[in-house]
Amino acid sequence: MKFPDVPSDHSLTFLQSLKKAGESGEINFLDFHRNEFENRTLLRITVPIFDFANKKQVIGYLTMRIDPEQYLYPLIKRWPVPTNSAETLLLRREGDKIVFLNELKFNKDSVLSVHRPLTATKIPAVKAALGEKGIVEGSDYRGVEVIASVGAIPNSPWFIVSRMDRDEVYLPVKQRFLITLIAVVSLILSSGAGFGYFFRRQKVKYYKERSEGADQIRKLNRLYAVLSNINQAIVRILDKEILFNEVTKIAVTDGKFIMAWVGLFNENRTNIIPQSFNGDEESYLSLQDSLLRKDNSGTCRIIMERENVICNDLNKECLELSLHEDIIKLKCRSFVFLPLVVHKQKIGIIALYSDTIHFFDEKEIKLLSELALDVSFAIEFIDKEKERIDSLEKLSASEKRFRETLENMMEGCQIIGFDWRYKYLNDAAVKYSMQKREELLGERVMDRYPGFEKTEMFKVIDECMRYRNQIFREFDFTYPNGTLGWFEFSIQPVPEGIFILSLDITERKKAEQALILNEARLKKIIDLMPIPIGYVSTDGVIATRNQKFLKVLGYTEEDIPTMNEWWGKVYPDPDYRQTAMESWKKAVEHATDVGMNILPEEYNLKCKDGLTRTFEISGIILSDGFLVTLVDVTERKHREVNERLAKEVLEKLNVTKDSTTMINSIIQLIKVSSGIEAVGIRLKDGDDYPYYITTGFSKDFVEAERYLCSYDNNGQVIRDKNGEPKLDCMCGNILTGRVDPAKSFFTEGGSFISNNTTKLLATTDDKERLTRTRNRCNSSGYESVALVPIKSGEEVLGLLQLNDHRVNMFDGESIHFYESLGSSIGIALIRNKAQEELNRINEELENRIQERTRLLEISNKELESFAYSVSHDLRAPLRAINGFSKFLEEDYSEVLSDEGKRHLKVIRDNSQKMDRLITDLLSLSKVARVNVNMASIDITSMVKNIYEEVIPEELKDAFTFNVDELPKCFGDPTMMKQLWINLISNAIKYTLPREKKEIEISGKIVDDEIVYSIRDSGVGFDPNYKHKLFGIFQRLHGEEEFEGTGVGLAIVKRIAERHLGKVWADAELNVGATFFVSFPIKER
Repeated sequence: MKFPDVPSDHSLTFLQSLKKAGESGEINFLDFHRNEFENRTLLRITVPIFDFANKKQVIGYLTMRIDPEQYLYPLIKRWPVPTNSAETLLLRREGDKIVFLNELKFNKDSVLSVHRPLTATKIPAVKAALGEKGIVEGSDYRGVEVIASVGAIPNSPWFIVSRMDRDEVYLPVKQRFLITLIAVVSLILSSGAGFGYFFRRQKVKYYKERSEGADQIRKLNRLYAVLSNINQAIVRILDKEILFNEVTKIAVTDGKFIMAWVGLFNENRTNIIPQSFNGDEESYLSLQDSLLRKDNSGTCRIIMERENVICNDLNKECLELSLHEDIIKLKCRSFVFLPLVVHKQKIGIIALYSDTIHFFDEKEIKLLSELALDVSFAIEFIDKEKERIDSLEKLSASEKRFRETLENMMEGCQIIGFDWRYKYLNDAAVKYSMQKREELLGERVMDRYPGFEKTEMFKVIDECMRYRNQIFREFDFTYPNGTLGWFEFSIQPVPEGIFILSLDITERKKAEQALILNEARLKKIIDLMPIPIGYVSTDGVIATRNQKFLKVLGYTEEDIPTMNEWWGKVYPDPDYRQTAMESWKKAVEHATDVGMNILPEEYNLKCKDGLTRTFEISGIILSDGFLVTLVDVTERKHREVNERLAKEVLEKLNVTKDSTTMINSIIQLIKVSSGIEAVGIRLKDGDDYPYYITTGFSKDFVEAERYLCSYDNNGQVIRDKNGEPKLDCMCGNILTGRVDPAKSFFTEGGSFISNNTTKLLATTDDKERLTRTRNRCNSSGYESVALVPIKSGEEVLGLLQLNDHRVNMFDGESIHFYESLGSSIGIALIRNKAQEELNRINEELENRIQERTRLLEISNKELESFAYSVSHDLRAPLRAINGFSKFLEEDYSEVLSDEGKRHLKVIRDNSQKMDRLITDLLSLSKVARVNVNMASIDITSMVKNIYEEVIPEELKDAFTFNVDELPKCFGDPTMMKQLWINLISNAIKYTLPREKKEIEISGKIVDDEIVYSIRDSGVGFDPNYKHKLFGIFQRLHGEEEFEGTGVGLAIVKRIAERHLGKVWADAELNVGATFFVSFPIKER
């Protein structure tokens, strides 16, 4: 609902009026009263509005405020006639006094403030209040003698007084008497003889004029009575037909006119249609016949043109009227047509007829004009009143529809009084409240919702309540049960307090919040995406660009706000721009037609830094534009080119053995693949580095720049203090290592790069460039220059030179690639050089190998002979010593002392030990000499059998021996058995002293090897000495603790190595040890 803005005039009197209307259930009329807010005099009508279902329940009020300044006082001021002293007074009786209801002409600010007691009976206003009617004389509120027309206004508590000063009424008579008196005195002074005659004559004239003045007064009094009575009729009559009848009746009855009628123009204004008549009926009927029968457009035109149509002598005047012939037949001698003007337009006339010639003088016309004006005002008022009544009827019907609509609205509707009590709620408002209607009506909001007065909603409603302003807001509201809801409120001031239209937007707010969150999340995701992304609206505005877009392309919103600027800046070449625009347009149209995304295509874009980069551009068609993604594929394209170039170069390097052919093919590949205009290679030749091969350079350029050394006057090479030749220009820097990576034109790899040599030379000097430069590249127009060292390790063999007349042809990645290429070329050059040396060495080496093979065969034979000698010649004395010692012990034990017996035992033990040592050494020698016969071996079965063989029968129950399912291996079965015999025997020996005796063997495949392990719970060893375990004769325990020769683990190691395997161990002292042995999976 929308209510019109109204002034804030809720005075105590007005509130009392509302209360009376509510209590009585009837329309309440509030008489003239002073509004305390605006200090204005007002009238008001209050109509109570009842609940459609409960006829006794007042749910609202319709109040109509009447401002007499606009509607009543202007009418009163114009009546009865504008003179110096005439005025109309409106008053009412209040107890024993009267109070004036309109502004007094001679007493300002008098409305409702000027009073007179009822005892002042000489005042015409008091006479009216006491019931007198008609023409009276007396003193007004100023004490001035006046003549007045007084009376009561029917059906109201008001009285009306029309008064004029007595002196103004008799002023014409007095003026004529004074002129006559002056003339008489003059005559007396000039001629005393005729004084008596003239005095008597003037006396007669005086009384005659006085009699005529009295007639004039009576005529005016009749007109005043007509005006008064007609205005009273205007006040009480709200029907035009009745009013017209009353006007003509009063005119004839009180004004003594012989006939009066009211007529209105027809639609074309060609005739006057009579509406009401009074007076001589026969004359009227004759006239009416003429009015209805004749074409009176001429008369109508004259009435429209003149202010009034006045005829004081029917025989001499108004001959031009078409009605003249009909009027002259009547009994009247003079008449007047007074126009009725409504909304500044003449709509008809009041016609008055008199039987007296020259009846209508100036004063009568003024009074009658006021009469016509009052009737015109009444017609306008009646029309407006009819419109108002029609509006009220429509309002009543509308109210009924409105109430039904209110009850069925989805929006909540509620009225809250000034006391914050609920006065009305529709079903939706009750639903929103989460309470019952009967629990809310008549109750205060803050009582039903504790804490409400602390909320922002309370502040807003209170503001509307106080200052009567409209408010449209959204609020979140927490119900007593803790539930949170969102409502859209339209708060309007109404007479009872405030009207609130509410709509539950909780779900919408949740959706909005979710949408905002999603939008923020999406925006953040887009902003943080690792590729440039932009959003373009349908009108071509680039509305969004993420961080990567700004970082990669460099263009801000100010640089390219729309696609127009985009095309111009990123595609500076007109031909390529046209191609790109056509390609993009075609891609967008295709995507739109088939309802899919814009497929990616490659475009070369010029970035803000001046570099041209290649992007793969694709997009998503949206309802209001499209989202564009740009994938920078510049490096990828460069890598593809570089990889292809590298592959081709490597093929050349690997295939071509001739350096000249190799280098020539390489620089051709570089030139074609990179698009660089000129490529050359310098290689060391004596002290200098002349061009070895070039392509793309002019002959003059190559000849002028071929050599870098400087020569003295004797033609000798100029050298530095270290005896090295001085090399000129930037090439000399690269070849001699005079580079400073801190400078932008040098790299960490020792290269030089410039994408704008003109700018470089303009902003640096020879000192900064670390050399005296010849500047021939720049003078030849080359702007992009790269000088890359050709290296082999740290040795500089030459340099690769790339020149182009275009700017910005190189970047860090491309230079890094060329540096790698330079190293590959350097390696190839060294390789080719080394290959020649290698061929020579190989030939020499082959001869040496043949000679050493012959010597080795001799040595192996000598070793076999030595082994045989050890096996037979050394063991024979040992057997003799051991045998004879045994004989002595057996045969002479009785004669030998204990010490002698001990000595014999030492001899025997050491001879046996020596035998074992020889055996182990022979085994070790055999492992190194014999051929390895490879076969697949089931290690699981092998280790179980070996354990049964080596462990004494009496110790089997003391040991716990566990073997996992071990992977098979490929090896020599004999050697492998010897390896496991040594490892298992070792584990038994060192575990025997321990209370807990456990041995566990496991195996697994690791990468391309089989790893076996044997873990025991024996005495272990210090891990700090594990590197000594597998050395020959190395022992980590004393011989007195554990017997052995120190060769067993060395044999294990030798067997593992013969199988291209490894052996190692780990242990913890007094905890145990684990030995590992690994072999390749496949036979080698």
